[in-house]
Amino acid sequence: MWESEGTTPCLAVCPLKEGGCLDGSLEDGAIKESTFDRARCTIRSQGNWVPGFQKALSVALDEPDSEKRKMILGSTMFTRTLWSMTYANVSQAQCFECMRVCPVGANHRILN
Repeated sequence: MWESEGTTPCLAVCPLKEGGCLDGSLEDGAIKESTFDRARCTIRSQGNWVPGFQKALSVALDEPDSEKRKMILGSTMFTRTLWSMTYANVSQAQCFECMRVCPVGANHRILN
């Protein structure tokens, strides 16, 4: 993929230059340089955890219109936030796209 497209699966799914978290290059089949923006990854991957819940709940409680409040509490974002908190003992992050697309060890993963 590097020779034909100048990228790898993980770099393609989360490119630093497009707001993602990863950048790098290969040379002679080995990593020449690698960049990982940990702060950006944390914001992206943990946005639905406790801080996201607190923000959404605060917005819902401050909303005077009951129909809008129901929309906020029934939203996909609020549902994902509650789901991520439920499974926080397993993992707090909710992205993992770079690892999901990584071909290294793919034969050991069970595909659903």
